[in-house]
Amino acid sequence: MARKLLLIVTFLLISSFESFALFEKKSNEVVSEYLVAKISKDQNDFSISEYFFKKVYKKNILNTTVLNSLLFINILEGDLKDANKISQEILLKCIDNSTLNCENNIAFQARLVSAIYKLKNNKLKEASKEFEHIPLNSGYGYLNYLDQVSFKKILEAWTWANKENYKKSIKIIDSIDSNNYQYLTILHKALIYDLVDEIELAEIFYDQALILKQETYLINLYFNFLDRNNKLKKKKLLVNQYLINFDERSLATFMKAKNYRIINNQIEGIAISLFNTNEPLYNLDEDQILIILSLSSNLSTNFYESNFILASHLALYDQYEKAIQIYNKIPKDHYLSEISALRIANISFLEENSLSAIKYLKSHLSTNKSYEGLIRLGNYYRYESDWNTAIKIYNEAIELKKDTQDISLWEAYYYLGIAYERNKEWYTAEDFFLKSLNISKDNPEVLNYLAYSYLEMNENFPEAKLMLEKALNQRPDDSYIIDSMGWYYFKVGEYNKALPLFEYAITIDPSDPTINDHYGDVLWKTGKYMQARYQWQKSLNLEPEKEQASIINKKLLIGI
Repeated sequence: MARKLLLIVTFLLISSFESFALFEKKSNEVVSEYLVAKISKDQNDFSISEYFFKKVYKKNILNTTVLNSLLFINILEGDLKDANKISQEILLKCIDNSTLNCENNIAFQARLVSAIYKLKNNKLKEASKEFEHIPLNSGYGYLNYLDQVSFKKILEAWTWANKENYKKSIKIIDSIDSNNYQYLTILHKALIYDLVDEIELAEIFYDQALILKQETYLINLYFNFLDRNNKLKKKKLLVNQYLINFDERSLATFMKAKNYRIINNQIEGIAISLFNTNEPLYNLDEDQILIILSLSSNLSTNFYESNFILASHLALYDQYEKAIQIYNKIPKDHYLSEISALRIANISFLEENSLSAIKYLKSHLSTNKSYEGLIRLGNYYRYESDWNTAIKIYNEAIELKKDTQDISLWEAYYYLGIAYERNKEWYTAEDFFLKSLNISKDNPEVLNYLAYSYLEMNENFPEAKLMLEKALNQRPDDSYIIDSMGWYYFKVGEYNKALPLFEYAITIDPSDPTINDHYGDVLWKTGKYMQARYQWQKSLNLEPEKEQASIINKKLLIGI
């Protein structure tokens, strides 16, 4: 009997160990798959991420965090159908099972997707009900209670924005009781009246909205309305009222007739409602912001401002490839085309591919020459130390504006001065620095560069000091200006005045090789030789320019 009992216990123990080992193996698999999915998502490889998140979810269907990630991927990829399927699962788990912890407000996001999907399939009553039941909670971070109610009502109003039901839409908007939403209530009434061809009412509300806010996207929407309804005199009147400071190229873009509708249906009205939340989105995490902006972008046909805002956020979160795709959706004749092209070039530059940035921008400028584009291209050549090409490009930029009173010309003259100075053509450089200062009086950047150049050439010391004092009064915490002021005192032999300035400059910016180099020089002059050599070595480690590195190496050997 005892032997039989021992055999049973042994069998149970072996079975338990086997079960535990099997459980541990499965747990490790889930963890590994989750990590692959998470890393792929962080690296913007959404197809792999989605595959592994689905595998994890099959093994743990109570995992709402995984569902949230799948919802994010589907929305960002523009797959509303699959996003809706995920949303339904989220709503079943989060609404019908109160024991689950639904993190990150995913019930809010799921309900929003569900409502939009129903509206897209013309299920107006169901969509309206879904919008009405978007959960309210202060935890959503970006809207207080009244603003949440107002936000929901504008979404619900757009459900009924067709010729048969638009009065119901207006009634819903009129029920909004939030002063914070005054501009948006008026704007959306204008858009709804425009959609259903109530032309006189639309014009009245567009005018009222413009009085409250002179938003560029609103001006574009209003001009679109005026073009379609042949109100060209009103359009010209508004140009003098709201676009007086626009340059010729931007003005021409706005004045070009747009006889297509920007908003064609209720869904595209919803897109603008979501776009309008971009200002108060200040307490959401990265995924939540991108979900709302992606929905707005994917639901829009001709409202390219949604694409621009989404692409800008994607770039902010280092999702560069996707950002470029979205920027490229903006047509060449849109007022955001120019800045989108500059952003695309900048992305290449941020990824340390300056040649790609130059190639792209040159191609863009071949058909869309602009002052801002030429300045950016000149800067790229300057960063590559191609001073002659930079000089040529800056001069092209100046040619476009030389007969205007545009204050932005100070920048072109300033950059041109830098290029000439680096090209060892000092007197030409000085002339352009002075031209820049003539346009932008006491500009701290120009004052600092010109003064520092005087110090390096051992001339005009009194003028240099005066310039640096003016610059420092404007920017007391600018490490470069502080460094230049310290360099003035070093040059005139007042080392005890120079030392605290360099100490302060290096506290603000410890990673600049020139500041570290200068700090080492003044330490040496005040008898702190070991500390000086430490700073010079640190400067070398920060990879200064070749000529500066050669000088530092000599100082490390023999001092100064």
